[in-house]
Amino acid sequence: MTRWNTTGGVAPYVPFKLTNTTATNITEPIETRFTLIKISDEIPMGSSAIKNSTSAVAFWSGSRRLHAVFLTGTVIRSECSVVGGANAYIEVPMGEVMRRQFNGKDSHMDNKDLRIALTDCTAGTYPTNQGWNFYQSSNAHLRLDGVQGSAILDANRGILGLTTDSTAKGVAVQVLHKDGLTPFTLGQDVSMGRLSGTGMNIELKARYIQTSDTAAGPEPGKANARAAFTLTYK
Repeated sequence: MTRWNTTGGVAPYVPFKLTNTTATNITEPIETRFTLIKISDEIPMGSSAIKNSTSAVAFWSGSRRLHAVFLTGTVIRSECSVVGGANAYIEVPMGEVMRRQFNGKDSHMDNKDLRIALTDCTAGTYPTNQGWNFYQSSNAHLRLDGVQGSAILDANRGILGLTTDSTAKGVAVQVLHKDGLTPFTLGQDVSMGRLSGTGMNIELKARYIQTSDTAAGPEPGKANARAAFTLTYK
């Protein structure tokens, strides 16, 4: 015979009410466990207080409440600050190159360093012994999108077109990971590593790459590319 009846929902998904269907004397401690579950894509920046005005769990006997649980706590989002603030501007000097240095489509120049410095990081702590293994780490994710006319020419190869005020033709900028070999995928969130300590640097590479088929090389002129970067933590 079933001793407990569930109403108001499907256990273990809240809210639901659990009622005993037969007379029961509780002689041993009742253990209740709570797990915070993320239910949206974004958690507000900073700290969010947990404080419920009604009990999360309550036991009744007739008209008497014997046991009630009220939850309090704080959720702190793992995040960092960008050195220079939300409107930080990072310039990568690409230098001057000669047209003759290119030798056909997909030929490229030397890599230049691109670094985004993060500070005031809140790394967070995570359980390491949970079978569900949802939140073992919090990673910084970087997204690069072209702006000011810099169109994404090949997202998977990290190739970003020139700005509308550029005068060069047949050349673009390719963004690579720190190793200088692996293309950085444009237009989507890319995990850049787990937050640890109070600061970290996101290191990338950038280089000119020929996009035209002409053996003579790109048409000379000003060759600038611009991207907006977005950092998320998940």
